[in-house]
Amino acid sequence: MSEAFIPYVGAEAVQLPDGRVFKGPSCESDAARALLADGLAPDARLTFLRDGRPSLTGGVIAFAGRVWAGAADDPASRKWRPYRRQHGPAALGVEAASGTMATECGNPTADDKAALAEGGAA
Repeated sequence: MSEAFIPYVGAEAVQLPDGRVFKGPSCESDAARALLADGLAPDARLTFLRDGRPSLTGGVIAFAGRVWAGAADDPASRKWRPYRRQHGPAALGVEAASGTMATECGNPTADDKAALAEGGAA
């Protein structure tokens, strides 16, 4: 099992060893997903350092699978999923001819059900 040490470079910013900087309330998760995409082993451990001292430690998969839920749910987090506008209809399972959702999209998550119950869009 490998371990990666990632320093904070601001209040909500981390810098990877190659120089890329991720900012925002989900910077740890964004960095973990980038490291996985770069080929970091899924069983690797991440240690985020603040002022040279460990502040967060966990598995890369655990960090990659979470994202900040927003101000209404602070400090809760939710399961990460691709942002619809960035990944297009194909990633959502939308059939181009009809514009309807394909059945391969899977089951709605608890976040989707809660949003629909409040009258919002999932």
